[in-house]
Amino acid sequence: MKTIIFLWVLMIPTFALRAQDTLAGWTFPTGTSADANPDFGLPANAAMSITAQGGTSAVDFSKNGLTTYSAQTTSWDGGANIKYWQIEVSTIGYKNLKLNSVQTSGGNKPGPRDFKTQYKIGYSGTWSDIPNTTLVTANDWTSAVLSDLSIPTACENKDSVFIRWIMTSDTSSAPPALVMANGVSKIDNIFITGNVAGAGIVELPGEKQINIYPNPCIGAFFVNIDNAGEPFRYEIISSDGRVKFSATTAESSIKIAVADLPPSFYIIRVICENAVAVKQILVLK
Repeated sequence: MKTIIFLWVLMIPTFALRAQDTLAGWTFPTGTSADANPDFGLPANAAMSITAQGGTSAVDFSKNGLTTYSAQTTSWDGGANIKYWQIEVSTIGYKNLKLNSVQTSGGNKPGPRDFKTQYKIGYSGTWSDIPNTTLVTANDWTSAVLSDLSIPTACENKDSVFIRWIMTSDTSSAPPALVMANGVSKIDNIFITGNVAGAGIVELPGEKQINIYPNPCIGAFFVNIDNAGEPFRYEIISSDGRVKFSATTAESSIKIAVADLPPSFYIIRVICENAVAVKQILVLK
């Protein structure tokens, strides 16, 4: 089992802090079987793993991903509503759960095109759809992206929650029309995040509204804030906690160039007079 990185949020008195803890995150940094376990998250999830179910090939962690490596399998043929990617997480003590992931399908070995995500509570639970998760993959990392997608409240504060990305048709992402036995499916940068239940997260009257878009972004993104000319500070923080860029401005709308940053998830922290907002953004190439 690999060493897991713990992400903690400093609670600032009188500030409204919207940061979320990472309960479990897979970025597949080593290209080895150790990547089956999360490389980010909470101690309760250190031994959890990602698997492929329903009769696919064994998971290969040595293939290229969005940033480093990814999880890859073949043998998706004939797998509509049968074959799927799966993770398990503990959400004890957490609410407001969010899901992030990116998927791709092989270029000259096209895998399944159509997926959706579902959840179940514990081993004996029943699979239910997570709303708004129809995914159409292609030979890229931009077509099938989930970004801060809300996970149903039924999954909050549970010992065991399973989430799966299940193929919903036998259609391949490119000719031939049907997925062949050698068709490739990859998944990368999976994050389950949430807020500590009943602690630290407060809503202040008149809190400033902050909008960050587009998400995911390529090359640049925008931050809009109703700061009425008051200065605020913003920071870009990498997944390992390093501040990659910071600045102070009084502009209500700013454009932030990220073309020099490697593709990955980043934290955007905006610090105002009476609020701190923390949001996640996916930078693509």
